[in-house]
Amino acid sequence: MLDAFDRVRRGSRELVIVRGPAGIGKSALVEEVAQLLKTDSMFFLSGKYEQHAQSAYSGFKFHGITRKIYSMSARKVDQWRGKIASALGSNGAVVLDLIGELRDLVGRMPPVQVLPALEAAHRFHVTMAKFLSCLASPQHPLVLFLDNLQWADVASLRLLSYLTSRVAINHLLVIIAFRDSECPPSHALHMTLGHIEAANLPILDLSIAPLNLEDIQCMIADTISCSKERANELAVIANRKTAGNPLFVGQFLEEIYNKKLLWFDFGEGMWRWDADEVNKHSSQSQNVMESTLNRIDHIQPIYLNILMKAACIGLEVDVNILGSVVARPEQLKVDLHSLESAGYLVRSSPHIYCFANERFHEAVYSKMEANTRRLLHHEIGEVLLAGREPEELGREVFHVVKHLNEAAELLPEKEKILLARLNLLAGREAMGSTAYDLAFRHLSQGIKVLPSSTWTNDKELVFALYSDAAHCAYLIGQYERAHQLVSTIAETFTEELQSAKVCCIQMEIYAALQRYDEALKRAALCLRKHFGITIDLTPSDSHVQELDAQVMEYIAEVDVTIFHAKSQHQHEGQRTELDDAAMRILQLCMDSAYFVNPNLFASIAALLVLDSFKKGPCQWSKLAYIYYASVLIYRFRRVEKGYQLGKLGYILCKEHMEQFGLASYLYGGWIHYWKSPISESMDILFKGFHQCLSSGHVYYASCCAAQLSERSLFNGEALKATLKKSWRCLEFAKRLQNEDVIIAVETIVRAAAALQESSPEEYDLPESKEQFQTKVYKKSKSSSTLAVYFVTEMQVCFLKDDIAAAEHAMLEAKKHIKETFASLVVVSYHFWSVLVHAAILEVSGYHSEHKAKAAARDGAGAKGGDASLTRSGSGDNEREAGEGKAVEES
Repeated sequence: MLDAFDRVRRGSRELVIVRGPAGIGKSALVEEVAQLLKTDSMFFLSGKYEQHAQSAYSGFKFHGITRKIYSMSARKVDQWRGKIASALGSNGAVVLDLIGELRDLVGRMPPVQVLPALEAAHRFHVTMAKFLSCLASPQHPLVLFLDNLQWADVASLRLLSYLTSRVAINHLLVIIAFRDSECPPSHALHMTLGHIEAANLPILDLSIAPLNLEDIQCMIADTISCSKERANELAVIANRKTAGNPLFVGQFLEEIYNKKLLWFDFGEGMWRWDADEVNKHSSQSQNVMESTLNRIDHIQPIYLNILMKAACIGLEVDVNILGSVVARPEQLKVDLHSLESAGYLVRSSPHIYCFANERFHEAVYSKMEANTRRLLHHEIGEVLLAGREPEELGREVFHVVKHLNEAAELLPEKEKILLARLNLLAGREAMGSTAYDLAFRHLSQGIKVLPSSTWTNDKELVFALYSDAAHCAYLIGQYERAHQLVSTIAETFTEELQSAKVCCIQMEIYAALQRYDEALKRAALCLRKHFGITIDLTPSDSHVQELDAQVMEYIAEVDVTIFHAKSQHQHEGQRTELDDAAMRILQLCMDSAYFVNPNLFASIAALLVLDSFKKGPCQWSKLAYIYYASVLIYRFRRVEKGYQLGKLGYILCKEHMEQFGLASYLYGGWIHYWKSPISESMDILFKGFHQCLSSGHVYYASCCAAQLSERSLFNGEALKATLKKSWRCLEFAKRLQNEDVIIAVETIVRAAAALQESSPEEYDLPESKEQFQTKVYKKSKSSSTLAVYFVTEMQVCFLKDDIAAAEHAMLEAKKHIKETFASLVVVSYHFWSVLVHAAILEVSGYHSEHKAKAAARDGAGAKGGDASLTRSGSGDNEREAGEGKAVEES
């Protein structure tokens, strides 16, 4: 770590990962290194995540920045004030809302413009990066330490990825620590680390293991000033009772000292102990919480009472809030100093104290009786809310609901309605940060406390909570819960726009669950009932051609970009909310139509484009252009016009970042490679993957992952890189439980493993090839997935020189390729089919020539022999002619 900092001082940007179990010393190691690194010029900023944090980005709520700056000369303070204010710019309020102490330095800043969730998150990322960039310099290297990342919210992980892999902040060392036992392979942190690694950032990965016996000998010998040999007896007992956990070893020594099992012999000038008594009366400390609770029992009641109230406030304790709930506020300053001296609290700024570690905080909090905790949380929540309207709270709403939610059981009906509204505000604030998991928790809590009377007296609040919660549940992959929530309000709220919102959520859920027919039927019903629009779910070829003719009347002879601009100007202000709601439903039909019926896909895409041309474009028109571009290319072979229309839609979506992830998937996966190298389309898909994650569209993120895996193999990347990339994509896809995506990605993993002569079991794929093929047939819901499987199988068999198996796979792929629409697998099928056909011709030609030579050598001139040879040759010739025709078609 010291070497990494030395490189950072010279201009590098690096990441240090510290992993290990609870209590192993991760934080202590970093803090010890920080003490060695600390100089007057270095900035060291640290943040820690709590297990039940109620707000996004809580680990980035750094303290101590202004204290360091104010320790400088007045001239330098003014310089830093100007430098930070300039870096924050007009959007500085978004950082000041998180790091409140900066207001003391730069003053208050004007509120920022309200933006959609993804744009707001991007603005925050950019502004935070500018702020950190101004701190990091050759004269002032910057170290960021983020602790307990196993509890970090998804929004924080996206910010971490952005700061380390997408912006160039030199002289920056980022240190992260987490409990690897609490981060399974599907944890979002591993995906984040994969993105950072892909950006080629230098990474030092440290896994902290328990102390061995020799380490414990050294630790005890150093503590009681004796030789290692003499400390061995005590070290053996400590090792057995603590399993080498350094936190427990320290507590073990403290315990036997407090029990007078370890004492100092002043006469001899050395420490003594009775091994038998130590072994008999010291506790077995292999559980962090149990060990810490034992330690708390020795704290004086008056100080324990203060610590308990502080624990209710949180890991970080605001002195002003604590002063409003303690019994002796006038004595609080002295009491806090005593607790700091005892090592229970650490002062991080003039008004903020922190618990020494999260384990101690958790243990103190658990010592309080449940009802006492609720009363105290209610009191704290009332203090935070006093005199303010809910809408005025901004990000502070998270702190208010954290406490009032704990006291929900104690609240009367009127206060429960207020709490439900506060949770709605907190949920929407979290959605604005794209922290959809956190938003779902708040919205669910709002639903939980809703009194039954609100279904009659406050329907707007009920609909807002249920619909937003259902949408967030969908975005975080809890599809069944989303379905339950939206079904609860579907029959009660029947106004057109409400019904449209409910329909959209239901369609997204059905599509994610691969219930495509149900999604389309739900859309058809809603469009007919509320909008007077009838769609044919089984359109004919002639209907598709008629719609295409109508589209081409508008754009056949004109530049599509110019036509879009004219249409936008000509029809400005003509669209209504109902028009846009109907367009949204039609746009969502595209996901399901793709898997159900190519004609339905083409006809709905045409309807979307025609609506945009006739009434003027709306926000969904941009995606409609890409959809219909694929129809023009794949269905009607108008590559140039399709490419123009698709590119226009993709460029327009850059202005609306909520759609940019999906647009990147559609354009990069279906359109771009027709006129550009596949490697460039992979760049688009990679950006789309990140953008889909940022916007919460995890289904489309998985589609991007599947496309990236397929292209990695098709494009001839190194097998090792393909395996690594595809295996990560597979772990991500498994979280979503979409079998088509899982099968497509697993197919690539197995193919790359087979070509590398590796066993699938090495990649946690225990099924045999035959078992996997059975699963493909049984669980796949689409022809495109089956096409991916058999085309990839054809490729592998060909490369392994098994032409017979390649031919079989080719024939199976042919059954599904006609139903496969707008996918690179179609191109891949034709490419590998040519090679397989050519190989068959080569083999057939070899056998024919071999037989003819053998017959001539044997002097076969009899008529019977000639007839036999003629029949054999005729068969081979017919097959050769057939293969030749197939090659020509491919």
